[in-house]
Amino acid sequence: MRSLTLNRYILSELCLPFSLAIGGLLFVLLTREMTRVAELLVVQGVSTLMVLKLIAYILPSFMILTLPIATLIASTCAFSRLAADHELIAIQASGIGIRQLLIPVSVFSICIYVVAFSLSLWAQPWSGASLKTLALGMIKEQLMLPLDEGMFNDPVDGLMIYIPQTDTASKGIFIADSRNDEGNRILVAQNWTLLSDPESERIGLRLINGSIHIKTQIPNASQRVTFDTYDMQLEFDKGFQTPMTDILDLNGIYTRLHASDWTDVSALKQLEAYHRTWAIPAACLIFGFIGVPLGVRSGVAGRIGGLGVGVAGILFYYLLNIFGDFLVSTRTMTPWIAAWLPNAIFIVLSAFLFRLVLPSAPQLRYR
Repeated sequence: MRSLTLNRYILSELCLPFSLAIGGLLFVLLTREMTRVAELLVVQGVSTLMVLKLIAYILPSFMILTLPIATLIASTCAFSRLAADHELIAIQASGIGIRQLLIPVSVFSICIYVVAFSLSLWAQPWSGASLKTLALGMIKEQLMLPLDEGMFNDPVDGLMIYIPQTDTASKGIFIADSRNDEGNRILVAQNWTLLSDPESERIGLRLINGSIHIKTQIPNASQRVTFDTYDMQLEFDKGFQTPMTDILDLNGIYTRLHASDWTDVSALKQLEAYHRTWAIPAACLIFGFIGVPLGVRSGVAGRIGGLGVGVAGILFYYLLNIFGDFLVSTRTMTPWIAAWLPNAIFIVLSAFLFRLVLPSAPQLRYR
């Protein structure tokens, strides 16, 4: 009965900072999207229901990022507070060691891992497909074409569009069209307008004073056609008809890699992303355990010390991921090693910290 009460107490100590961390992180991530949401509501006239659906479809991707972070912060802050308030000394005085406190931590970490794994394996692909379908519906209903200024946009498969920022002198447009199997086309125009037909729900672009550069079968040769006006239809149904094709297919990735003799950087990155589908949820387990020694050690710095140590650990973890991305891009490291290396390093750090902390954990001294 005493151990059950203690386990519940430790779980409650973990749940409070975890909830605060999840709420704070989601608020920060969603704040970045509020500008676009406000534009959809006010400027484009999109219905509130569609905006709420848009936010709901974005949440799984955000949750996959925030769950490991919140797990480490929760574990570190909880044990930092227990150490700072000398509650660990009281717990040990009753005959309960640090190892027994790992039971509620294990239950907590496994629950978060199951949620993160479910989101990564099923919810995120489903939300991505639903998001594309919703975007197609918004485009057809509102007859609008959302293009970010100063960035390369790909509203349709095989079509890349770039428009300069409005505060620059240039008002033109650049389009790379690879939808035609016969060859790629580059379209450049000094001005452009959006064409829309409410009856047929079609959208297009009218290019003004520009040229078309067509790649021919002759090496290092191309055709150039100038025009005063040129109308281009955007076939969104074709671009969105198979929204699930973006889901990572392991066999397809290996087929591309073998065909390119493992030199296709894009396929290498896809293979790394596939392994990260498993590696990032597994980080919840590791972060839950490593937070215990980190919290005990940082307890001497007070209650806020655990938060600082947790944030530092998260930054180190994601820096390792960025470093792995770089090594995969340069074909220096295999994708599965790059995906799992941060977890492996944190497992070693966890074992080292437990060996360091357990002998020096707060002990009750008798006189």
